Amino acid sequence: MLNASSRGGVTAYAGTLLATALPIVLQTLLFSSRAFVDVFLLGQTDTDSVAAIGLAGRLMMVVIVLLASLAIGGGYVSSQCAGDRGKLATSTTLTLMVTLLAALLATAVVAAAHGPLLGLATQDEGIRALAWRYLAIMCLTFPLMGFSAVAGSFLRILGAARHVLVASLVGLAVNVLTTLWFTLGLGAGITGAAWGSVLGILAELGLLVWRLVPVRQGFLTTRNITVARLGIVTTQSLLTGMGSLSWALGAFVFYALLGQAGGDVLYILAILSPLESVLLAFSLGLSTASGIELAKCIPTHARQDIHTRAHLSLALSLGVALILVAIVLLVHCYRPGLFFDVSRSVDFNRFLALMLLAVLLKSLSIQLISGVLRCGGDARFCFALDFFTQWSLILPVASLMVWLQLPPLWIYASVLVEEAVKVVLAWTRFRSDRWRRDLTAGG
Repeated sequence: MLNASSRGGVTAYAGTLLATALPIVLQTLLFSSRAFVDVFLLGQTDTDSVAAIGLAGRLMMVVIVLLASLAIGGGYVSSQCAGDRGKLATSTTLTLMVTLLAALLATAVVAAAHGPLLGLATQDEGIRALAWRYLAIMCLTFPLMGFSAVAGSFLRILGAARHVLVASLVGLAVNVLTTLWFTLGLGAGITGAAWGSVLGILAELGLLVWRLVPVRQGFLTTRNITVARLGIVTTQSLLTGMGSLSWALGAFVFYALLGQAGGDVLYILAILSPLESVLLAFSLGLSTASGIELAKCIPTHARQDIHTRAHLSLALSLGVALILVAIVLLVHCYRPGLFFDVSRSVDFNRFLALMLLAVLLKSLSIQLISGVLRCGGDARFCFALDFFTQWSLILPVASLMVWLQLPPLWIYASVLVEEAVKVVLAWTRFRSDRWRRDLTAGG
């Protein structure tokens, strides 16, 4: 049983968790919507440019996921160091170094190998040329994106998640307005769309830097950098980054296999994928907030207290997911054709039911892996878990099902198996307490 002071601490933790999570949720939704800005505006003028920007966007997404994951991995180390401003600044500096190095490497790779990379998706030389015109400008912003990711992580640790959200809002607004002016006003086409995105990124970065000015001495430092601390930050960042890349690539391969099953699968996925992204934005926001707040407690709080807070995080994530799933079901029951034509496929309702069940399982697996285990320094186990469930379990099974020409619905249902395995293994790891490590050591 919890005494009065413990209950008060848990209640305060729940309030802090929600206050940190809500801005992150909104920012995640904004990030998802930003991808549609250039596509929507260019869709009014040039269909080839839309195809090119979609092609370039898929390549950029790989880099963005990598940079964000590196910042998050190092951010968990920084979160544990929140009680020591010197170690916090040191960990943030090392995270920034790792992230900027990866950004520069990504810029070099895209610049040198854009031809073969774009050729994997299309043989249309015109579209590939347009995509490179966009990428040639956007790849120069990778270091800026890396800096913004680390700065945003640092500000969230300080409790300024709302300011990070405001910076993203302003950046999106600048992106929309300048892209509108460049593409429709000046007729600059895909080049104008790229420069509009650059100005939006610069506006967001400028607001983050402005917020960092009062704490600049606590943000970056070259003092007290040790080999041990460099090893801790690099390990957590790289394992988190590789885990996210492995997951993103595995998801791409799975849906490519599913699309080969024929029928109306591609149409159904085109409807369900954006809906799933919106629903999971809440789980992702809660897991990021949980990772920050729980990591702050690990060096100083007792095992029971940390496990109680982790249980609360899991309950909140599942509770929010249940509410969102109930809302989707109510809307679909009373207005099934509100946003799309569901009469085109007889399997739509079954696919929707499976997707909603997957969202509930993912709300737990995301929270356990990203919101609990990783913040305790268990990035190696998380990487192994993601890799095993996708590349050694589900993808071989999905490939076999496609080869056997089984119904697409059966293939899609295998996602439930993947997520269930993740939840069971991650929960077992959590209960063992082997995930909880003090990352503040190392100087």
